[in-house]
Order: sequence, then structure tokens, then C-alpha cells
Amino acid sequence: MDGDAMREMLPMAFGKSKSKAQRDFSASKRTVSDNPETQQKPSLAPPAGKKVERNKGNSSAENGDFGPAPPPPPPADASPKRLERSVNNLVLEENEFGPTPPPPRNQSDDDSDDTTDDGEDDDDILPFTHEIKLMDHTRAVCAIGLDPSGSRMVTSGRDCVVKMWDFAGMDNSLRPFKSFEPSGGNPIREMNFNLTGETFMIASAEWVPKLYHRDGNQLAEFAKGDMYIRDRRHTHGHVAALTTIKWHPSDKQTFLTAAADSTVRIWDIEDKRGQKSVIVVKSKIKGGVTPICSANFSHDGKLIAAGSRIKSISNSTNRCLQGGEDGVIRLWKVGGQYINPTYSVEGHAAGEPITSLTFSVDNHSFLSRSTDSSVKLWDIRNFRAPVHTATSLPTSFEENNAIFSPDEQHVLTGTDDGVLVMLSRQTFAVERRITIDEPPPQQTSQQPTKRQLKSAVLRVIWHKKLNQVIVGMSRGSVHMLYDPNVSINGAKLCAGKEPKRLHAEEDVVSSLNPPIISGDPEDEEEQRMEKRKRNKLRRDLRPDAPITGPGRGGKVGTNLTQHIMRGIIKDTSRDSDPREAFLRHATDAESDPYWVNPAYKKTQPKPVYAEAVFEDEDEEKRESLKKRKQ
Repeated sequence: MDGDAMREMLPMAFGKSKSKAQRDFSASKRTVSDNPETQQKPSLAPPAGKKVERNKGNSSAENGDFGPAPPPPPPADASPKRLERSVNNLVLEENEFGPTPPPPRNQSDDDSDDTTDDGEDDDDILPFTHEIKLMDHTRAVCAIGLDPSGSRMVTSGRDCVVKMWDFAGMDNSLRPFKSFEPSGGNPIREMNFNLTGETFMIASAEWVPKLYHRDGNQLAEFAKGDMYIRDRRHTHGHVAALTTIKWHPSDKQTFLTAAADSTVRIWDIEDKRGQKSVIVVKSKIKGGVTPICSANFSHDGKLIAAGSRIKSISNSTNRCLQGGEDGVIRLWKVGGQYINPTYSVEGHAAGEPITSLTFSVDNHSFLSRSTDSSVKLWDIRNFRAPVHTATSLPTSFEENNAIFSPDEQHVLTGTDDGVLVMLSRQTFAVERRITIDEPPPQQTSQQPTKRQLKSAVLRVIWHKKLNQVIVGMSRGSVHMLYDPNVSINGAKLCAGKEPKRLHAEEDVVSSLNPPIISGDPEDEEEQRMEKRKRNKLRRDLRPDAPITGPGRGGKVGTNLTQHIMRGIIKDTSRDSDPREAFLRHATDAESDPYWVNPAYKKTQPKPVYAEAVFEDEDEEKRESLKKRKQ
């Protein structure tokens, strides 16, 4: 078969129109491939008035008018297999002049390919290929906060020290730019940045929430309640250790706190003397207390969820005993009277606290985590039973949490085995188990406990903008998991940055270019004033030195009794008159002079006082003018 004849036969005929004979042959070809037994011989008769010479070599012009002759049909006694081979040979010959159309795909193949592509896409966006370790804490890290931009992070926990990290200014030495102890030896439970990232709140066991600037300067300390008032609604603050603190999702002036005094309080940062609203959780046991272990806003700010436990009081022994912890999840609508919860369900096993509650962006689904080794997905539209439940996830820390991934297709939580577990939201099946390697504890004279030997995952955060996962561990390390291909900034900025070195050329250049000193006294005065201003500003913004010496990493500081007495015993020296305070000792000074008069007893027995002392000439002139007017 020559090239011109084959080019006219192909569907890709390079712009040439098909004749009727060719169209008949194409139909015949489809009939052969579909049902070889019902094949019919195509009609090859030319139109009337035209002459076709097929056996001559110079018939190219006539072939252009009527088309090339088709190949001879297969013999009548050909079997289906032989016909199929003939068609396959024809396709192989067509490949010399152009591609053949792809074969049709089955629906099952499409489904399997889509499933494979989805799995590959999930692997592409998961930031679990690289990690950096921040090793500056000495005890469990259970409080981690990142600002919305992902440029600054604060960490703290059982060592009572807050570490501030700036990814843009940090090198691969991985050291914080500031450390401070905000609560006088009380462990930190939670820290969160506001919507703009300008400030962050700290919740500790000190009863009072504190507001800090993103640079580490304290801006406000809110009120503390009166522990002797029985009705918790009438106090202006908490009377027990704080357990959680959350910002309102859309109002940067509002936040909530929960504590072990059975209350959830809603605050305004402009009013530091008391809260706006109080939610009191009533205990099922008479005389009992229901500590609130976790609380959170929904994403639209219309619901508040709280998880609790019960702490009963034994009247016979007058001491607190751990009673039946109910594991109840309660929800209230924001803006109501907060008398009875809108929704309530016994979510987890009795005797186990609920460690975290996390809402979905759809505002009707949320996660609950508990020390009963389970994570549950709930839907408030059908609040009788959980949608999904994942078990065999042991944890013994009340700060452990469970979160959604940024696309809300996965659920992440940690275990006491040092494993970060990723679940599928649709089925709650385990998709991945990532072991977080943590170095062994430091060698000390004391024998480490079993809890210190364990490397547990306490706090997990998946930042949406950075696409990085931050994990707080029980031995004091913070792990940042990222992928250089899908993660942005954050750990990538400091992972490969070398410390800044001072070159010798800089010293030489500075010595060759001394500062220019002007001879004008006014310019010198202005320079001195500018220098004083710069030094003052530098002192105000200078980071605090790292905490060293006795008490670092321990709990040496103010205890509960000192904290209570500090509020009872007030300093009244500012309320007294300083003149009266001095004149109170005038009689004693005259009768028994001791400090001033004995020094001048020999040289000047009779004191001589100046009439007036003027600091400058203008003041003396003004004083003389006053005397003339009198």
C-alpha cells in the first residue's frame, strides 16, 4: 500500500475531503471491528461518466478526483480472530502518518484513577517531610500560640517560662529572642494571639488572665474574684486556676476564659475590673464543684461549648475528693441568659476530663478529646450520639487537643506514645501515624519517673497560612513539621540561615570613618538629646535576659497564701500626706538630733539658712517683681 493511498484512507486526511467511496469504507471498517460476521462488501462503483484505471501507474490525477482504491476485503471464510488481526495491522500502518485516537476508558478505570489522584494530592499537601526542633524548655510544653501571619510564636508550659520566637530574625541556632516568667511560678495552660496578631493572652494557674503585647510587654491584668462569695455570678473574676482562654473569632475586643471554679466568663479587654457575662455550670452532686476543663467559640461566634468534670466535697473529712467526673459537653447560645445549656450530652466516659473542643467551619460539627483515649466527632443537629469515634489513643495530659486540618479532611491528635495520629474525617480511620523523635531527658542525680521517661505529644497546631504542623512534647521540645515544596516561611526561614558574623573589614571601615563632631553648641545639645531618646527607647524595648539561677524550671516563687495576702494587705503609703509624715518626726529630731546636727556641731553650731534659692536669673527677677507689687 503506497503512502498517497494510505493518507487518503486515514481519518486525519490533512485537510482533504472524503469521497462517497471513502465514507462507505469507513463505515465498513467500524462494522468489521464491531461485528465481523455481519460484514458487507462496500460499494466501489465510480460515478457515471468517469473512468477509473486502477492498474496503471500514472493514475494519480484520476485518483484525486475519485479517491484511492480501498484495500481488498478479507476473504469470506476469515475467522473473527483473523479479521481482528487485519484491523490491528491497519492501525500499526496508520501510526506512520499520525496518532490514533485513544481507546475508550471504562467507568471503573476512571474511578480508580480519581481515587489515586486524590491520594496523591493529599500526599502533596501534607507537610511531614522535614522538621526542626526547638530545645529551649525544660518541662512539658502544653501552650503554643501563633499569630495569624505566622511570623511570631509563643510557647510555654510546666516550666512556667514564656519563650518568644521570631522566624524572620532567627537563625539555625533556633534560640528565642525573649524569655520571661509571667505568673510567678505557676504553670501556663494556654496562650492565644488575637485576630490582628498585635496582642496575646495568657491563662495560668494564677486565677487572672493577662494581656501582653507581641513584643512581650504586659499591657493589662484582669480582675480576680472573691473566693469567699458563694455565688460565683457575683464575683468579678475567677477564684480558681484557669484552664483555657479563647479569643472571639470576629471581635478582637472579646475573649472567654474557663476555670476550675465551675464558670466560663466572657471579657472585654477595655474593662479590666470585671467580666461582661458569667456562665455557671451547676454540679449534679450537692455541694460539688464542676471544673471546666475546656471551652471554645464556634467559628461564627454564636455558640459556646464547654467540657467539664465533677469534683465532690466530703463534709465528714472537710477535704476535696475526686468524685464522678461526668464528661458532659454543654453548649450555650451567645447573648442569652446562660441559665441552662441549649444542648447537653454525656460525651465521654465518667471519671475522665474533656481536654479540648474544636469547632468546624460549618459551625454545627466539632471534635472532642478526652483522657478516656478517644476522639469523637459530633453534629449538634443530631446530638444524641457521635458521628464517628476513634479509640485506642491514650493520653494522660489535660492539655492534649484534637484539631482539624486546614481543608478539614483530616483530624490530628497526639498520644502518650509520642505518636502524631492523623485520621480521616469521613471515616475516622487512621491514615498516618507519625512518630515524633524526642531526645532523652537530661542526666540528673534524681531518678526520672515513668512520666518523664515517656515522650508524649501534648499540643498540636496546624497553621493554615504556613501549612506547617507545630507539636509540643512532654520533655520540653517543640517540633515544627514542614515540607519545603508546600510550606511557606515559618521554619523554612530559619532552618538554613547561618548566624551573622562580624567581618574584620567592618572594624577597619568604622575606624577609618570616625564620627563628625560639630563645633556648634546647639548641634551638640540636639545630638545629646537624640542620643538620650534612643537609649531610653532601647531600654524600653530591650528583651529580658534569660532566667537563670535558683528556681529556673522549678516552682520557686509566690504561692497561693502570698497571692491572697497581697490582695488583702494593701500599701497605703500613697494615701498619706508626705508633709505630715515628715512633721511627725520633728519633735524627736529637735530633742535628740542624730542625723544632721551632729555633723555641723563644731563648725556651725547655729544653723544659717538661705532665704531663697533660685535656679536661674529669670526666676530671681520674677520673685523681685512680686515683692515690689506687694
